[in-house]
Amino acid sequence: FKLMESDQSVGKYMTKMDHAALAISDEDKMKTFYTEILGLELASRVVAGGDNVARGVGVAGKEFMVLLFKPKGAADNETKLEMLYWPEPQGKKLKDYKFSDISYNHICYLVDSVKNAHTFLKSKNVEVMEPSFVEKSKTWTMTGKDPDDNIFQLIEKEDVPKPDGEHFKIIKIDHMGISVKDMEKTLEFYKKNFGFEIGETKPVESELIKKYFGEQAEVLSCMTTPPNSALKIQVMKFKNPEGKPLGERDTNDIMISHFAFSTQNAKLAYDILKKNGVAFVSEPIWVEGMKIYFYYCKDIDGNLFEILGPETSEQVIK
Repeated sequence: FKLMESDQSVGKYMTKMDHAALAISDEDKMKTFYTEILGLELASRVVAGGDNVARGVGVAGKEFMVLLFKPKGAADNETKLEMLYWPEPQGKKLKDYKFSDISYNHICYLVDSVKNAHTFLKSKNVEVMEPSFVEKSKTWTMTGKDPDDNIFQLIEKEDVPKPDGEHFKIIKIDHMGISVKDMEKTLEFYKKNFGFEIGETKPVESELIKKYFGEQAEVLSCMTTPPNSALKIQVMKFKNPEGKPLGERDTNDIMISHFAFSTQNAKLAYDILKKNGVAFVSEPIWVEGMKIYFYYCKDIDGNLFEILGPETSEQVIK
C-alpha cells in the first residue's frame, strides 16, 4: 500500500476489533473471578518483555503477563478480553474514581439470563446491583464490580435463547463504555480516523444510572460501531454530574485499559493516523513471535487504544 491523499481513515484496513483490555493488580485473583465466577475460558497466557515491547506499552521495567479470555465455545477470531499484569512496577489504583469520570467506564457482556447471573453472583458475594428491565430495547440489564472494582455490565436480549435450569453463560463481549469530555469532538475523532458508524445521540433513561447518581442524573449516550466489528463502543457524556478528567494515566494503572483493532497493514495505519495528528505512545513495534506490529495511540481525552497487524496486506490476520 501507498498512502494516498484520500486515505484519511484506517477504517478500510481494519479487519476486526481484537480485544478489550484490563490492567490488573493480581493475576490469580482476576483469573479466578473471570473463569470460575463469570465463566470465561482462558485462551492463552504469555510472558512479554524486552526493551522494544516496554517502549511500545510505555512501561519500563520487568516482564509482564498477557492473558486472553473468551466466552466458552466462542470462535478463536471473536473479540477477546485481555488482561495485562505487571508484577513490578505495578500500576496505581485510581482514588475516588467515579463511573462518570473521563475514561473507559465499563465492559458489557451479553448473557443468556441476567436473573440467573444475578442469583449466582450474589451467592458468591460479588458486589452487584439489582437487575432492571429496559422497555425500549426489551433487555434485562445489571452491573457489578470485579475484584479490581472495574464495572462490568450484563445484558440479556429478547432474541437470545434462554438456558435450561439456573446457570448462565456469557455469549460475547457486547460493548465497551467510555465517558468523554466532548461528545461531538469524540465522535468526529473516531469517525474520521477509524470510520466508526455513528448512531443516534440520546438521553440515557436507565434505572442503573439513577441508582448510581440519583434522579437528577443527566447523561447522553451514542452507540458507535467500528468497521468489521460486532463489538460496539458506547460513547457517554455526563452532564450531571459532570465527568472529571483523570489526568495522565499509565498503561499499567489498575483500570479498564484500552481496546485494540486488527488491521491489514499496521504501518500504513500508523502513517495515516500520524498524518491526522493522532498522539502515539511509540512508533510501531515488531513482535517476532507473533509476526505483527503493535503500537498504542491516544484519543482526544488521552484514552489508550491499540493497533495490531502485519506490515503488508498479504499477511492479513484471520
